Amino acid sequence: MKRILSITVFLCSIFAMAQVSTTRLNDFKLGMKKSELEKIIGKKIPLKMNEYGGVDSPSQLVYKGIVYEVNFNSMYDENGNDLKDFSVYTVESNDKTLKTLSGIGIGNSLYDILEKYKDNNIEISDSWDDNGNRTKTQRYFIINDYDAGSFLRITLKNGKVTSFYVGYNEGC
Repeated sequence: MKRILSITVFLCSIFAMAQVSTTRLNDFKLGMKKSELEKIIGKKIPLKMNEYGGVDSPSQLVYKGIVYEVNFNSMYDENGNDLKDFSVYTVESNDKTLKTLSGIGIGNSLYDILEKYKDNNIEISDSWDDNGNRTKTQRYFIINDYDAGSFLRITLKNGKVTSFYVGYNEGC
């Protein structure tokens, strides 16, 4: 009986941590209003605005010991009127406790990712440095979620997962 309880607790803890998907990193969900996120983290999120009224740079937030980099986007109603509110547009983190719903975490290999996601809409691409040269040490593995209009980008350095990035697909 104790063994069954231990296994159940272990499995529940794995699924409680496994909150990386194409639309979220833990409690940070794409499209979430800034005010909703502020309620979750328990404090106001200051935004640095640019000259056009948009958010100038990402906000670095710490929640439950995990550091997130969050970009916000202005919100508009169906008529294009500015709602003077913001929503989560992208979220990124490299925390070692994060795992995808399929169990991929920081330190896993490209092979591990391919085994889990080979039947999904995926892309694998090289990274480029600031001088426009392709790097040999960094790559991106992208899982597209066409239904949600979003994606999960997994960054690999030297063949190992180093970070997760969730955002909206843009394009024609």
